This record gives sequence, C-alpha cells and structure tokens, in this order.
Amino acid sequence: GLGLVVDWEGHFVNKFLDDHHAFSPVLAFPDSLEVPWTGTSKGGTKTLKKIIARRDPIDDFQGKVDVKGIPNKRGIVNFEIAYDNSYHTDPQPPSGVEFKNVSQATSYTVPLLPKEGQTFTIWVRVKDAFDNILVDRTHVTFDSTPPLAQEPHAKLNTPVPGVDFSSKFDLLATDDESGIAFVDWAFTRQNGTVIYNKTIPAERTTRQICDENLNNCRCTKTNECFWSNQTLVFSNCNMMVEKQSLATETITVTADVTNRAGNVVTKTIKQADLMQLNGTEQYYPPQNIRVTSSSASSVTLTWNFPPSCFSRQKLWAEVEGTGTRRLVHKDAEQADLTGLQPGTEYTVYMITEYDGGETSDKAAFVITTADSDTTGTL
Repeated sequence: GLGLVVDWEGHFVNKFLDDHHAFSPVLAFPDSLEVPWTGTSKGGTKTLKKIIARRDPIDDFQGKVDVKGIPNKRGIVNFEIAYDNSYHTDPQPPSGVEFKNVSQATSYTVPLLPKEGQTFTIWVRVKDAFDNILVDRTHVTFDSTPPLAQEPHAKLNTPVPGVDFSSKFDLLATDDESGIAFVDWAFTRQNGTVIYNKTIPAERTTRQICDENLNNCRCTKTNECFWSNQTLVFSNCNMMVEKQSLATETITVTADVTNRAGNVVTKTIKQADLMQLNGTEQYYPPQNIRVTSSSASSVTLTWNFPPSCFSRQKLWAEVEGTGTRRLVHKDAEQADLTGLQPGTEYTVYMITEYDGGETSDKAAFVITTADSDTTGTL
C-alpha cells in the first residue's frame, strides 16, 4: 500500500556523548602471563608466573551505564514517532495523537492515503540514557501538480545598481500547495547554443508581510510565503553575440519554474533586435584620463576603463603632431609619454581595440609639459 518513508538518520545527536563515545563498551583486559622472573625464598630459587584476571574488581557493572556499553545511535538510545493528517504548529502532538516506539530504528514508513494538497505533520521524539528528551517536527504536503506561471515580461535597459548594462525579466508564478522552490533561466541562440543560465531561488517573505500584500504574495498551508513575482536581473552582455549577428539573432528565454514538490512548468519568450540593448554595440575608450606627474620632456597619464561587453585586445596612446602612436598593455591604467618638448601643449588620444578588430572612438586629452627648469606632480 501507500506509505511515506520518514528518515532521520544522523539528524539527532547528543554531541557530548557521541564525541566522547560515552555509551561504547569498555574492552576487558585480555588474559596474559607476567614475564617470568627469578626470586629467592626459603625453599631456594624459584621461577614465578602470575596470571592477570580478566575481570578487574574495579570495573563498573552497576547503573544504567557500565563497561558493557549501551546500544545507541549517536548518543540516542530510543526513538518514537507520531503523525497526523493535518497541519500543526505545536511542537508536541495534539491530544489523541500518540507516539509509537520504534526502538533504535532511524526510519519508519507511515501508512498514508494522501489527497492532493493534503499536509501531514510528523513528530519524532528521542531520548538518551539519562532521560534527556527532544522532539522535532516536520510537515509533508502532497502535490502532484505543476506551478501556475505566466510568460516572462521583459524590462530591457532597466538600471540596477551594481549590474552593468542591466535588464530584467519579471515572471509571475504561484503554487498554493507546496510553494515555488526556484526558477531555472536560460538564454539559447537559434543554433541551440546556451549562452547564459542561472538558477534563482524563489523570493520568500513572512506571513505578516504577505497578509499586507495579498495581490503580490501567496502562502501555503504550512505558512511558507512567496512573492508572486520572480525576477531575473542580468547584464545585457549575457545576450551578447558577434557584432554581425546582432541584427538577425533571436534569443529564446526559457524559465523552468519548479515547486517544492519537484513539479515543473516551462515558459518561454523570444528576444529579437539585440541592437536595442545597451552595451551590445558600444566600444568605449578609456575614461577619466588625468595627469599624475609631468616634467619638461615627459608626462605620466592615468585612466580608468568603463564597463564593456567586449574583451579588450589592444590599447593605443597617440600624441598629436609627433607621429607617436604607442602600444600600451591592454590592461594597463598608466603610461609614461616621453621625448616631449618643454613648455609645450599636446593633444593625446587614447584608443581601445576590442574583439574582431573593432576600435573605440578616440578619447582626447590635452597635456602641457613643464618648463625646462620645472618638475610637477599633481
């Protein structure tokens, strides 16, 4: 027949007793012979042997705990289980629900005839050899139906602090029986390549807050409450494809919504026209360029790199009017420009080269070298 297997192996422990093996048997010292020795007595010289008794008179054979030990599971000597076919919040079973002694078993099959959406409460009571007692409780809801969910709704180019070129997908999903567990998101290209995936745990809240936001929140029978809106925040870079495909590529956005019973519903939408996404066409040069030190013949420049969906490959510094175009390490944030004339104004252009040979616009910055007898630091 039907049954629910409840397993609590390793869940309960009396840590002190378990760590110190307090209920383990004490092994008896084995029978042995003393090393022969020669002694002198009135009768002459004799070789004496002494047999050591197996049972020592100081061994403890009294009380609950003795040298024989006590059978136990991590310090626990007895388990009991109780259950009821309704939801209870009390730590102890209600009147009329009795505990069943299962000795030292760490699992039990509860005979059930479940109905869809029905919740059971299960209590397990444990005791150690010193009659210390602990009761723990859990709930089980039977749910064979998938969650309810709508298609994701795109909020493209929505600013989110801490996420460059951010966008969102909002998804309305509810499950009154067991609640939403998580949503698996995936972005898939037309050729079947998955270019992004992420698992987002369901957004939970409290019963009190949910009661104040009934249109946006749902609670299960076990008082576990979830916001109806499940949100994915992502960078537009996660939808990045090669530049020549931006105008024609369509990304399939898949949301697999899983409830806490493991049932899944899948919702998808298509996202085309990737060129409208911030960051997918921007090739930025260095920014915040500044002079940190200068002399009559050189200037030290420092800069920062702006966020980008593309990988930097090269970085150039051009000094107008000198024919100088210097290759700088692509990740460097400082460079020395040398061989300049004293007291002269120059325009410096910084250019970043990205994947595919795409280059940024030129970032212009005006510098002036010091007079021949002056050195400065800013």
